[in-house]
Amino acid sequence: MKKNKAVVDLTIEKRFTQNHLELMNQLTSPEENPLIKLTEPHLYGDGLPKGIAWVRRELKDIGHIKWDFSSKTTQKVRSVGNPEYKNISADINNYGWKLKHCPPALFAMPDGTYEPADGRTRIDILSGLGVKNCVFDIYKSDGPLPRGIFGLKANSGHDPAGDLRQEDVVGYLTGAVEDGTIDSALPADELQEIITDAVSDACGNGKFNDRQRAIMVDRIMTSFDKKTGIRYWTNGTAPAEWCINNNYVETDEIIFMTQSSETLAKAVIRAADLHAETGKKVRVVVHTGILTGVNPESCYINRCEKFIRLWNSNLDNISKGFYNGKNTDKETIQLYGFLPAVKSLHPKHYGDNLNKGKIIYLNELRPSGYKTPEEELSATLFQDE
Repeated sequence: MKKNKAVVDLTIEKRFTQNHLELMNQLTSPEENPLIKLTEPHLYGDGLPKGIAWVRRELKDIGHIKWDFSSKTTQKVRSVGNPEYKNISADINNYGWKLKHCPPALFAMPDGTYEPADGRTRIDILSGLGVKNCVFDIYKSDGPLPRGIFGLKANSGHDPAGDLRQEDVVGYLTGAVEDGTIDSALPADELQEIITDAVSDACGNGKFNDRQRAIMVDRIMTSFDKKTGIRYWTNGTAPAEWCINNNYVETDEIIFMTQSSETLAKAVIRAADLHAETGKKVRVVVHTGILTGVNPESCYINRCEKFIRLWNSNLDNISKGFYNGKNTDKETIQLYGFLPAVKSLHPKHYGDNLNKGKIIYLNELRPSGYKTPEEELSATLFQDE
């Protein structure tokens, strides 16, 4: 069989060469193949985010890059790991590294270092194969916000990366306001204009319709609107910090464990492991992450009540499967309550700037007489039955 020079078998070759670089340039470099600006505008053409410019392409050792995040398999702008990781890994392992694809990208930083821009999943796979270097596109940027938008935009239209999700956009831009990358002290109209432009730039052409983009802007804005009072838990450490700030702290007998409502499957085992490690009673406190949909109130209630149902169901299944249906110990490990996220539902628990808040116990979850819009509609439709 004739060897394909445009494919590199990384199970054999552990370094990319100058010949690989030259062939990639012929196929996809904007200098040698200007048509790539039309086929990949978000990387080389007029679709690049404001404040980002392609500079050059070169070989660089993977070990010389500033991998400063907790996991190389999770883009800084992703709310979850790359959903296509297994497929991308299988493709590279089985069919080789295709030089026809645009390479991973790096940002050249002012201090002379390089930070990942796009392609973190592929680099992680290369590292696992023992590959020492790679061909990279090098970009310059005007600051952290353009770099974040570039990462989002690359996920919106780059093959074979995972699809961009609305949660990625909302999570990153909400975090950008929280950490000061976007100034939250700006007048509301100016802040909304910046957020709207950032959402539009990140989504590119054809990714999410106008209504979906408007909802994303609204969700980001309302998370900082004191009157609306919607709190999105976008930072992984924020729930634990909230507990400490509000005096829910570890004692000689009790330890608090924060848990996302979206990862229930891990909650019971995590709590059991924590008890085994510390010997303390575990109080599980649940946060609701980024609330979705047009009604944050019903989203919050639905997520919390679903967590309660599945938590109890899991305990019941464990009891039946391992202990012949004996009653489980509900004192050592306890579903303690939920972090406040919607001020209109729990004004006395919400607090101010993450302080003076209170955990919402299970019997406090629904305010007296509260019904979700779906429940109100159902009651209206069937009131005469």
